[in-house]
Amino acid sequence: MTRILLFILLFSLISKVNSQITFNPVFDSLTSSINSLYKQNKITKAIEQINKEITSNPNNGINYFNRAVLKFYNLPNSKYSFEIIGDCKKAITLMYKTSEVYYLLYSQYYNIFTEEFGTFGTFEVASGKFESQFEFLLKKIDSAIEKVTSWYTTNKYEKYLWTRIDLFRRYEITEFESYKENVPTLLKDCNNILDITKDKNKKYWAHFLLAESYKSYYADTIKAIKYYSAAIDLDVNKFNSYKERGNLRYEQNDLENAIEDFSQYLSKVKDYRDYEIFMKRAICYWILEKNNLALIDMNACISIIESIRLKMIKSENFSTFEIFYGYDWGRAYNLRGQNFSSLQNYKESLVDFNKAIECGNKDAQESKRKLVESLKLENTYNESSEINTF
Repeated sequence: MTRILLFILLFSLISKVNSQITFNPVFDSLTSSINSLYKQNKITKAIEQINKEITSNPNNGINYFNRAVLKFYNLPNSKYSFEIIGDCKKAITLMYKTSEVYYLLYSQYYNIFTEEFGTFGTFEVASGKFESQFEFLLKKIDSAIEKVTSWYTTNKYEKYLWTRIDLFRRYEITEFESYKENVPTLLKDCNNILDITKDKNKKYWAHFLLAESYKSYYADTIKAIKYYSAAIDLDVNKFNSYKERGNLRYEQNDLENAIEDFSQYLSKVKDYRDYEIFMKRAICYWILEKNNLALIDMNACISIIESIRLKMIKSENFSTFEIFYGYDWGRAYNLRGQNFSSLQNYKESLVDFNKAIECGNKDAQESKRKLVESLKLENTYNESSEINTF
């Protein structure tokens, strides 16, 4: 389980962080001269002017906050500044504790942490660094939301609420205790955002996270499928819901519908070839006795795993392959061997069972034993005809 979790984590980080959330902090009572400079896009001069005001009145928290906002808009997109963080903290120290100052502070820490994701590794996951980031950011956005809960229908509340939901979406790792503890908050946020937003993308992710929560934390498959379906109705081009609904239908032995969902998922995902979904769809076909279709998927599954294996051998990283993919490698050959048996291609079946055994798959030993006994009874087994390619 840990092996699969870490692999999913690393992939999900890369895919989720590619699109940064947009932060738009709002000024508080800018003086007319500074506001004029800002509107003329003379932000550097505006900062110089507000520096003078801070010098003359260093105990006014509003000025520190407004300077932080000016610095924010003076930065390139998706950048952060420790100066902005310093100004926000100073404003809070001076008892300027508004929703926007916490929101701006959150945005800077968020961009710092998400910038690390591109090189994020399993050590940080195992050491708890990733979870501590989630806890830290959650406290910051909680502070912002606490200041605006009385303005339930305002755009500001929707903006903050969505920011917190997006935080859950990007740090979606069900094994973390801090995440589990806050699932009730996530459910409440998703239902609230569905009530107040007109944004289709927000509605999609709210439904998707509701489905994920009911699946992972409450083991409520019916509700999970309901919300995955609602998400699909909102956007048929997002592949996440097809995959997860397909997995649930697969577990429920709803094979025809699982095949449909897996097919939709595989037709839409572009940058990642998911061998596990090829494997599951192959099993569905095999159970339904559609063996030729099952063979096509098993070939695709094994081809993907072999491709990963060759790349890791070239990079002298085979031990990592064995840790992350070794089990699935053997399982894939065993399953294809069973499918070959169903097609009465016993020679290829034995080849695959032998490969699976070499990969350490214990189930393949039993599969081979049963096949050999059957062939001996029919007097068609010739031990010398077995081919071992390892």
